[in-house]
Amino acid sequence: MLQDYWEKLKVTPQNLGQIVKKANLTGQEPRRVLENLVAEKEEAVISYYTFSQLGGQKGELTVFHDLGRAAIRFGDTTHMGDWDEMFEVITLPGGEKYNVDGKPVEHDDDGACTLGNI
Repeated sequence: MLQDYWEKLKVTPQNLGQIVKKANLTGQEPRRVLENLVAEKEEAVISYYTFSQLGGQKGELTVFHDLGRAAIRFGDTTHMGDWDEMFEVITLPGGEKYNVDGKPVEHDDDGACTLGNI
């Protein structure tokens, strides 16, 4: 279940620390990617989603729009993958796909989520 989200937030060197703290980016990999992207390009556009899994465990998805990449965290495990802007789906190296709710996307599913994608 989607709990909170920010879409296409512009991150700059001036607001990087505030964004990392406010989003509570807990995964080292997403934070490193964001910090490197801002250092290289002086800005980055990200979206950030938090969701709860069955059993109440929190997860998060961070999308790096500039890179076409995303990081998804389930509990203490973070995975990086490719981001599909059209369908709003992350594809992990093993082929698993998840939407912004952290739910698996079936092979023939279009990835529609609770944000109302059609």
